[in-house]
Amino acid sequence: MQPKRIFWTLLIFAMVMTTWLGRLAWIQLAAPVDWTHAAVRQREQSIVLHDGRGDFADRYGEPLTGQVIHAAAVFPVRDASRSDELDRFEVLAEILGEPATVRGDVPFLWQRSGDVTPVAMTEEQRMLVEQAQLVGVQIVPYSLRYAAPFPAAHVIGFISQHPQMLETLYADELRKGTVRPDQKIGASGLERTLEPIIRGRTSEEIAVHVNGNGELLKGLGVRMQASANPYYPLKVTTTLDRGQQLAVERVMDESGHTHSSAVVVLDAKDGDIRVMASRPSYHPLQVNPAGEDWRNRAIAAETPGSIMKLAVAAAVWEHGTLPDSHLFECNGHFGAYGLSCWKTGGHGKLTLEEAIAHSCNVALAQAMLSLTPQQFEETAAKLGLGQQVGPVWERGSGESLRLLDHEQAGLLYAAPHLAEDEGARVQTAIGQRDARMSPLQAAVMLQPILHDGKLLAPQLIKDIRYANGTTAYRIKEESPVRDALSRQTARQLRKALEKAVNEGTGRALADMRWPAAGKSGTAQTGAHKEKEHHWFAGYVPVEQPRYIIAAVVYDQPPGSVHQGVRLFRKVAEALMSADEQGANRSDG
Repeated sequence: MQPKRIFWTLLIFAMVMTTWLGRLAWIQLAAPVDWTHAAVRQREQSIVLHDGRGDFADRYGEPLTGQVIHAAAVFPVRDASRSDELDRFEVLAEILGEPATVRGDVPFLWQRSGDVTPVAMTEEQRMLVEQAQLVGVQIVPYSLRYAAPFPAAHVIGFISQHPQMLETLYADELRKGTVRPDQKIGASGLERTLEPIIRGRTSEEIAVHVNGNGELLKGLGVRMQASANPYYPLKVTTTLDRGQQLAVERVMDESGHTHSSAVVVLDAKDGDIRVMASRPSYHPLQVNPAGEDWRNRAIAAETPGSIMKLAVAAAVWEHGTLPDSHLFECNGHFGAYGLSCWKTGGHGKLTLEEAIAHSCNVALAQAMLSLTPQQFEETAAKLGLGQQVGPVWERGSGESLRLLDHEQAGLLYAAPHLAEDEGARVQTAIGQRDARMSPLQAAVMLQPILHDGKLLAPQLIKDIRYANGTTAYRIKEESPVRDALSRQTARQLRKALEKAVNEGTGRALADMRWPAAGKSGTAQTGAHKEKEHHWFAGYVPVEQPRYIIAAVVYDQPPGSVHQGVRLFRKVAEALMSADEQGANRSDG
């Protein structure tokens, strides 16, 4: 028995040794882990300076995200030559201001108390920190994803941690370790719609290597770690104009319309979205997901009031249901539908063109009933009503990507059968009851009026480029064009909009230096009509239009001064003044 026992003992020992040596060989030669690198990383402390996510820029290349600042990176390393470890914190506090939290065990970027972003160092502060020669303190270029005053925050959107969505989108990458479990993803705006394309694939970090005592390892010190990949991060060039965007947002804030308002500015020539602003605003780094501030009101559908009358008039002229010489009779009331005109006693006799200019409810109700439901719906659809009109990126192979996050399509009627109900139809004709429209739709509806009936689809993204400047995706070739109206109808509507400013409901704009044309709307809202939405959609200047502007101020007291007209005027003046002073550059 003794030889057998020795044999089995040696055999088991040999098998264990073979397994152990095989495992060791696999670790050294075949395992997908660089153990030398891992050993170094064990003693590494790092700060991410850029997470590799694609950044956004305006039409001229001015940054909308990813502003680079110089910040102080602080690493928890010991200096054996100094007795007081807190000295460097005191020096930094004197130069940069008190940090929110001094974290002694993890590296951090210096920030003042209450701030959520690092201190952007001035040239003088940088010089003072360099002269102090503080161990474990390094001045670094840090990319601020969002920087005040956060231009076009509602269009760009924000990123946040969302483990569930991360697992849904990047399950394979998470398992491979190419996506971090704490990585942030797009939660709204372009950040969300372009998430799969602009997500971070590389990162730039600064790191220090320390020994077991927390002292810097000789020969390693502080190192910048950046990917050598020449293609990432990407850069998304939008059609927005950063200067114009900030000017419009400043006008909205200074006018006191921070509670609830929206402005859309389109380039009248090609349909590009130059400005899209929404109020109230929000801080992209301190978002309350349960709140409403981060939602983009420029693409949210609301009761439009008399803006809808343009679609009714267009349908009448397109289908010829009434002769141009037809005179409507307005005595202030209309039939049994409880509809009345805003002007006491009515407007008397007036043409359809005059009815648009003076925004006569009774005349437009009569005009609506001259149409069949199909005629009105057909024309409204051609003008972009009742559907999403925002830019669509056709990526090929039948794949389409809507760029405006959560854009609403609006409504003509709450249910299809109401199109046959005369009461519902006349209420829709004046933009009340179930009718819904977004400021973007109001702006787009004016496009064919300026282009002899051709509707130019609005554009938001010009292209997406690799880090080396070469083009990854060319999105905007030229604005897609489709026929919306006849040339004759477009000209009639243009005359009506000019008349509205010269002698109708837009007379408050008649003395502008740069003549404007457009249509106002006052929508009664709330269960008891206790609030009004004030709309104005128009263009400037009349002779050679540069900008189409839709301005809306929501939830105003009934009977108050029309804030939509006022906001339109201030926005138009800000844009045209900047043009006149040569503040805008050519697209080159």
